[in-house]
Amino acid sequence: MTIIAGFPFRDGIMMCADTEEVISSEGKAETEKLRLFPEARPFVLCGGAWDSNLVEFAMDVIEEDFSTNSYKD
Repeated sequence: MTIIAGFPFRDGIMMCADTEEVISSEGKAETEKLRLFPEARPFVLCGGAWDSNLVEFAMDVIEEDFSTNSYKD
């Protein structure tokens, strides 16, 4: 089970996530479930769960969009 939690603060939201991924019924691994997109202003933080390959792909697409479009100040 993935846990991604957000906590509101005066200046924004703090997000945190676990790093455990179930590979099979017998194995587990660690993976990053949050990715910061510093190119975007304000900063964007994305989190994902379930299939890590699909999450990585989705985050790559989002990152590519931020790097090719003008979301800057």
